[in-house]
Amino acid sequence: MLRRVCFGRARNALGMSTTAEGIETVELATTLAALGCASGQGYYFAKPLEPDAALAYWKSRRKD
Repeated sequence: MLRRVCFGRARNALGMSTTAEGIETVELATTLAALGCASGQGYYFAKPLEPDAALAYWKSRRKD
């Protein structure tokens, strides 16, 4: 309940987006998206990468 209030207030009243950290499962990613979380990061999406590998990964997923 508290998370819904926090996400809702940030999104609506303040015009802010939210970013979740530490997402490790599809269930958590789905729940956070349903609560209005705009973006997230964590092992579910990608393991930590070295700088060059991170840039290549980012470029491969970028929408032009």
